[in-house]
Amino acid sequence: MSSTIDRLTVAFVHGRKEKGKGKAEGRIELRLTLSRQQKYISTGIRCKWDEWDGERVRQRADAPELNNLLADLMRNVREIEQELRLRSMLSLDNIQARLEQRKSSASLDIWTFFDERIAVRSYGKGKTTHIRYRHAVDALRAVCPIRWVDQMKAADIVQYDRSLLAAGLQESTRWHNYHRQIRALMSDAVKAGLIRRNPYDEGVVHRPKEESGKALERCLTMEELDRIVKADLGSAYLSRARDLFLFQIYTCMGYADLEAFDPTNVQEFDGRLVYSSRRHKTGEKFTFLILSEAEAILRKYEWRLPKISNQKYNVYLKAVADIAQVRKPISSHWARHTGATILLNAGVPMDIVARVLGHSNSEITRKVYAKLLDETVAREMLRIESHI
Repeated sequence: MSSTIDRLTVAFVHGRKEKGKGKAEGRIELRLTLSRQQKYISTGIRCKWDEWDGERVRQRADAPELNNLLADLMRNVREIEQELRLRSMLSLDNIQARLEQRKSSASLDIWTFFDERIAVRSYGKGKTTHIRYRHAVDALRAVCPIRWVDQMKAADIVQYDRSLLAAGLQESTRWHNYHRQIRALMSDAVKAGLIRRNPYDEGVVHRPKEESGKALERCLTMEELDRIVKADLGSAYLSRARDLFLFQIYTCMGYADLEAFDPTNVQEFDGRLVYSSRRHKTGEKFTFLILSEAEAILRKYEWRLPKISNQKYNVYLKAVADIAQVRKPISSHWARHTGATILLNAGVPMDIVARVLGHSNSEITRKVYAKLLDETVAREMLRIESHI
């Protein structure tokens, strides 16, 4: 351990062990001096005596590349020195260990490491998962000029958040679509032993406290739903988008699961059709009865639902809402919330709705729709009051 007054001297030396032994080439080493102690670290580069001028390689075709490698090594040492000083961990052994850590795998480059982890985290899931991670990492890279995983600090998270705020993103969007992904990737770095602590653990940016029942702010009333059903759209594109939206409402499916709808997963039960699959987002199983309204849509398209990109789908839905005079910024996810709200208002038990939604347990459903439950309880007690 050292105090902040210790001075680290760094220099390249050539031929320390070969000089005077008649060897044609000498090794270039990095010499570190701290508190009267020295440590030599090999650079892996050799050159002849007349190809070294005391600081740089010269008089050979690959000299620029070799000198760039030496410059990168020097820069890494100074970066590591600064980091270890801040942690009061500066020592020659720690510098060498951190250098070896950086050299041991190309994945220690933060962007390469993120790419590898995104591929793993997205495997077997929908395209949306990969896209969200990719957008989050690209946005971070645009504002944070860092190279190594262990360079990521809380200050970089703050800078990242400020850039997202400047882009007009609300707190919930910044967290769920950006910070949540980066935090997960940094947690992977902790598990891999690349860093000791996730910088998000410092709490400079954290999950916003959302009010229970926020899902209800993204659902339609029955009157609004009726207007959408009866609207004269006058466009095949909008009609297909409406059909998909209604099918989502009747089934509570998310967009990725709608896109992956597979008729072979339909089974007959007690004379009715039941669909079972696993959510692309979480892998949790979901099951629902295909209501007559949903079955009519399936038969209309001969059990092959139209394919529309999520972006175009949401654009079409806003046009549908405008024609139906529904003054809400609806999107594909509104259908899922609307469908769940209808089921709960109809008195369907919470554990059944959780299974329809593909939630791992009913507590998740209860938390999301807590406000709805309060309103349902109040309404039922008012109904009972008249009989007391």
